[in-house]
Amino acid sequence: MTETPTPAIQLRTLERTLEKALHELRAMCSSTELAMGDADQTMGDRWAALHRLQEQSVVILSRVVPLVERVPMSYRGYPAYRECLRLSVQLKREALAAQRLHRDHAQQMGLG
Repeated sequence: MTETPTPAIQLRTLERTLEKALHELRAMCSSTELAMGDADQTMGDRWAALHRLQEQSVVILSRVVPLVERVPMSYRGYPAYRECLRLSVQLKREALAAQRLHRDHAQQMGLG
């Protein structure tokens, strides 16, 4: 029989998931900006970078950020929950900014 992880362990796992998603999104935004500014990149390479950024931001907004909303009410008094909540808000902000970045660059490329 396996033991159910404690609320603190479950919240820490969620916190790590949110931190990883935030780190990956920031890296993706950075690489997209580099690709868009690199004159050696083809239009196809630039569009692929934009497309990957858009896909990642959609996944974050639809699958990762809502994880915090599914935390049981009994866990919400823990300090780790507040950190998860803070990270999810930051992640949502940055994912929305990534979508704006995608839109702006797509319009500049004449694709939006």
